[in-house]
Amino acid sequence: MRHTLLYLFLVAVLLSCKDQSNATDALTNAEKIIKENPDSATSILNKIDAPEDLQGMEKADYWRLKATANFRLDKAMTEDSLILYSLQYYKDYQITNKLIETYELAAIYRAWKKDISASINLLNEGINVAKQNRDSSGVANYYEDIASLQMDKDLFLAALSNYKESLFYRNSNKKKAGTYYSISLCYARLKQADSIQFYINRSIEFALNGKHSVNPVFTS
Repeated sequence: MRHTLLYLFLVAVLLSCKDQSNATDALTNAEKIIKENPDSATSILNKIDAPEDLQGMEKADYWRLKATANFRLDKAMTEDSLILYSLQYYKDYQITNKLIETYELAAIYRAWKKDISASINLLNEGINVAKQNRDSSGVANYYEDIASLQMDKDLFLAALSNYKESLFYRNSNKKKAGTYYSISLCYARLKQADSIQFYINRSIEFALNGKHSVNPVFTS
């Protein structure tokens, strides 16, 4: 009887190790393609058995990747509540490279839940972390996300301020073109015709010049 119990215990341990290895491989593979091919990344993640049993880093990574896929596929994120677990885990262990993007995902989740105040608070936290880590692209994205939420609330002057702040941190002409266009929309809502035309022209100018420009904000 003792030998049988020991055998069953060893089998359970081996199966558990195999499941953990499979989950690790799946998370690694999904991470590699999540930005370019979120559909395929989702298929990989769906092959993980019992994701609710994942612990620690793997649990945080799983729910971050699931939320990322939903966001990139324009799916509702109302069921992505465990992105808040991912955020807290990365904060607790100071995993900065994942923390910066997770702030944005958590903020988007809060926005889907109609908690705009909490969403903006998370984005402001993300700005501070991104600045500390000299991540100009992250800073720009957070300011633009705040501005977009403010536009939805008809807070056009506040949105205008944040779009312009975002522009200051942009280091890609293509991205700047989009931000200039968003600024022109703010001025349209404020009925300032001269400014509308100026920022539309700037948007066109930067769209035609797609090369990256040097961003002086975080250079030494």
